[in-house]
Amino acid sequence: MKSACLDSGEGGARDRRPQNSGPVRKAPVLTVERAARYFDTIVKQRLTGLPVIVKMTFSCLLIFRVVFSAFSGEEAAGAGREAGAENTTGAGGAESAPARERHIIPALGHVVISNGLLFTWNRVIMRSPFSKISFQSIKENLVWSAWEWDMDYFPTNFFGHPWHGSTYHAGAAANGFGFYEALLFDGLGSATYELFLETTPPSLNDLISTTIGGASMGEMFHRLYLEIDSPFMVIVSPFDALNSLLTGRKPERGPRNLYSFSGFAGAGWLSAAAYGEKTGRFAAWNWPSVHVEGKVVYGDPFGTEGRVPYEHFELSMGGGASNGWYDMKFVTDGYLFSFSPSGSETERWSTGLSLSYDFFTSLNVDFLSQGLDWAVKYRRVSGGGTALEVKAHAGWLGFGGSNYYLYSSYDNSVKSYRDYGTGVNARFSCSLLFPRAGTLSLEVYSYGFFIVSHRVYGSEGWDFCNFITASYTFPLGNNFFLGASDTVTVKNGRYTDVPDVDKYTNSFKLFAGWAWDGPARR
Repeated sequence: MKSACLDSGEGGARDRRPQNSGPVRKAPVLTVERAARYFDTIVKQRLTGLPVIVKMTFSCLLIFRVVFSAFSGEEAAGAGREAGAENTTGAGGAESAPARERHIIPALGHVVISNGLLFTWNRVIMRSPFSKISFQSIKENLVWSAWEWDMDYFPTNFFGHPWHGSTYHAGAAANGFGFYEALLFDGLGSATYELFLETTPPSLNDLISTTIGGASMGEMFHRLYLEIDSPFMVIVSPFDALNSLLTGRKPERGPRNLYSFSGFAGAGWLSAAAYGEKTGRFAAWNWPSVHVEGKVVYGDPFGTEGRVPYEHFELSMGGGASNGWYDMKFVTDGYLFSFSPSGSETERWSTGLSLSYDFFTSLNVDFLSQGLDWAVKYRRVSGGGTALEVKAHAGWLGFGGSNYYLYSSYDNSVKSYRDYGTGVNARFSCSLLFPRAGTLSLEVYSYGFFIVSHRVYGSEGWDFCNFITASYTFPLGNNFFLGASDTVTVKNGRYTDVPDVDKYTNSFKLFAGWAWDGPARR
């Protein structure tokens, strides 16, 4: 069944995100008088004896709540007056889509709060030298020539920064802004932090990953937060929850768009090695390992049609550990727009433009791909109930990152140098789902980028990375399953004036898991 999201009248797409459809439940506006009573009751009486920082935090939250409620109330009233003055029917008397209420002051407030919290953590808790800003450091950063490509810790740059960007995005989405509009808040939040809240030169790669990666993460987390009405969802999107706390506006949850969820935990064996062009093998690992992984599919992969970004997305996240080893992946793709040209009871497919954010890190291989791909997703069911599912993506790797290792001193204190570039990527997966015999799957991710910015002299060239996973799962009943998988990772660096580097990892796993079909699949 298609998940169409077309307006009546002129046929344009309408954002069907739950918080923008239907009336919004509003709590009473928190006035200054009420805030004063709360302050007197809680801060002066119940928080007596607690550290000053706790009292200051609660006081700041009250102030923000008063400001947010005031502006939200004024904007909502203004929007209501405008809506009443306009004709609410489209051409031919058809009812038009309800206008989306946008609250710019609370959305900007979330940018300030997010940056303020991170700056406070760095300055007060961590006492990081780069947080000791001054007017001089700000002046030096406000020059275009100050921007650079940095070499900070890979997971911080390409998972931590996008997560921080997701807080900007969720704050804007929770206040009525669409995906592309919220991108402006993502870029604003990242740029202001880079320019004003760090003494180090502003980082171009941080700006890109925080803005684009933050938009991908933020949109997915925001939609998942709206799907499940549970206090535990504050973990998924804390700034959605914070918005409800500060503005008093509760999100309208629904419709239910979750397609499926699965998760597993298991153990296996890990083998990895790294080779240099001149030195031969310079690092190796062979250890038992443990793994956890989860996957969420939102919206029907084979029937989504519309022009609203992320009406369908897939998110896979997992990690493993062993003796002196770690690995982690965060792989996503979401339709920016899609079509479902035809469909039947036995055959359905969709195609469209997809935005991907793929992050891999381990002790052996670090790799990032931010891609813009054309995707095709196809499902066919045979007469016996066996299903074939094929998903293919190919397109532009807009921004890629990888580490070049100074392997002459490969140990715990080794320095890693960063390559950044642009290139191509392709992803392919094929699954055979047998009604009783289980599921057999193959996934192939391939990436390659030409190095545009390099931090090692002479490392101009290409970085390639391939991930191949074969898996089998067997159903046990009550949504539980057992399975086995094997993943091979191959990374190749081909450089002009420095030695080439080749890295290989093989991870075999036996696992047990749980799968659930959501309302969009039933």
